[in-house]
Amino acid sequence: MKKLLLSAAALFAIQFAATAQISTLPYTQDFTEAFSATGTNVQIYPNYTANEAQTSTRIFWDQTDYNSAPAALSVIPTGGFDGQLVLDFNLANYSNVNLAFMAKSMANGTGTRPSTLTLAVSTDGGTTWIGDQLVATLPNENQTAFTAYTYTLPAAVNNQSAVKLRFFVSTGTGGSGTRAKVVIDDLAFSVSQVVQPTLSANATSLTFTQTVGTPTQPQVVAVTGSNLTADATATVAAPFEVSLSPTSGFATSVTVPQTSGAINGTTLYVRSNGSTAGTYTGTLNIAGSGITASVALNTTLVVSTASNPEPFNLASGNYTFNAWPAESAAGTYPANMKFWAHASTDPTIDVAFNEDYSCLYSLTTRSRFSGQGDAGISMVNTGSAQFTGVCDGSDPTQATGDTVLNGRAGAVVLALNTTARQNITVAWKGATIAQNNRVYALRMQYRIGAGAPNTNWMDIADGTNNYTQYQSAETGNTASFTTMLPADANNQPVVQVRWVYSYVETGVTGSRAEVALDDVTVTSDEYLGLDEVSNNEFVMYPNPANSVVNFTKPVKVTLYDYTGKTIFNSDKEITTLNVSGYATGIYLVKTATGAVKKLIIK
Repeated sequence: MKKLLLSAAALFAIQFAATAQISTLPYTQDFTEAFSATGTNVQIYPNYTANEAQTSTRIFWDQTDYNSAPAALSVIPTGGFDGQLVLDFNLANYSNVNLAFMAKSMANGTGTRPSTLTLAVSTDGGTTWIGDQLVATLPNENQTAFTAYTYTLPAAVNNQSAVKLRFFVSTGTGGSGTRAKVVIDDLAFSVSQVVQPTLSANATSLTFTQTVGTPTQPQVVAVTGSNLTADATATVAAPFEVSLSPTSGFATSVTVPQTSGAINGTTLYVRSNGSTAGTYTGTLNIAGSGITASVALNTTLVVSTASNPEPFNLASGNYTFNAWPAESAAGTYPANMKFWAHASTDPTIDVAFNEDYSCLYSLTTRSRFSGQGDAGISMVNTGSAQFTGVCDGSDPTQATGDTVLNGRAGAVVLALNTTARQNITVAWKGATIAQNNRVYALRMQYRIGAGAPNTNWMDIADGTNNYTQYQSAETGNTASFTTMLPADANNQPVVQVRWVYSYVETGVTGSRAEVALDDVTVTSDEYLGLDEVSNNEFVMYPNPANSVVNFTKPVKVTLYDYTGKTIFNSDKEITTLNVSGYATGIYLVKTATGAVKKLIIK
């Protein structure tokens, strides 16, 4: 399209419109003229306000990239700048206004961050914005052609005399470095004779794999709508469920509210929660104002075959795990341990485990547990599961065909018999084998007893958080932990401890961190019948202490650390004990008559 230069009379008319707003439709803007000003919060054209206009950055008149000569408007967001272009309208005589325009992205620097373009309107001078619609997410690359986009102004602006329309360009999610340049051209505002309601979803299908008895993690569907006359309703049929919250309210039907006729990217959370193994299909229907948007649903329900390891009897001594060879046979595990697998590429902490890991430990690609020799056992997931023949070694060169459905890492599970033992203390080390893009962690949990793999697990507070975990860091990083299990783990025939490989930093793209578990040692003390024998024989204070502990009467005491090692033994009665030279931690003070109290040194 050839652009026409404006006459002096036309320029005068536009300047006059600066006070009267854009008030005649249809109306077009093709950015033929250079901006009339640069700076912060300036009018680049009459009735066009830019939050920061420059000559070649921020918001600028672009003579390099355009849909129609000689120029367009371009925006480059940064880490500290989001571009805002606001148009002022008088729509007192109009309703059902539509905008059509052309846009594309161009590469800006060497970064990989996309930019997003969102439109919204205001009827109160810009105090509040309504009708927000994410129009496009544009990658930081040179798009060869412009794409036509449309935006229907919400019904709330119909017949309003003071309307603002905002173009908002900001940084999208994922990637790193610089953001895409967004090029906008050829705005065309029109008035529709008949405006039809719209409903749309940003997904066409969702696929789940569910362990019977444990609902899947929800997947998200963003719903948008315009010109609606009532709220919409989202419905599914069993075994699927839908909610407006990721953690509660799941049912077969929820109301999707509209505001002024618009639904602006409302998020629906959909999950599978069936009770019978098999394959099921269904549909998420979002219906309202006589129209429907649909998303196909598919799920496979499986019965977990993940097995429980044989408990190690702590009465026989300490438990240790400090190596797992890469040459270990598929389907074998360290003593008193099992490795559990599932079907989720990026598992959360409550992922459902479906079976024992059954692949080789020497594999170097795809999702896997890897034997690290003296460095323990590592876990990493990729976008792909192992081929069945590669998994067990029966077809090491298999490159097509069946893959292991539930072959992704996973968790390391350790079983203990703590009968007649207390103060169960687990020393362990986490390590980062490969840092990569996505942050992962080893979350430590425990439960009393065995049974189904996905029930009754509890976090263990570490004094700072309500959980204990090692989080991936730079390649080669290690961290050691000493964790005492809660008192309910004392004197139990079966206690299980597990380390779950879980996704921490959601929304990041790229490869996943590979982390390892190593140097696990479990110690315990003889069970005294109580975690702490407490009577009136003696009182000590302060507790916690960092220098001197006082006793209310002279006593002979022995001080133990939580490995059971004797730290101090008095051969005569004392009334004070200097603990300033001892490491911070939890200790036991035992008198010559058998009374025991817990002491915390800080």
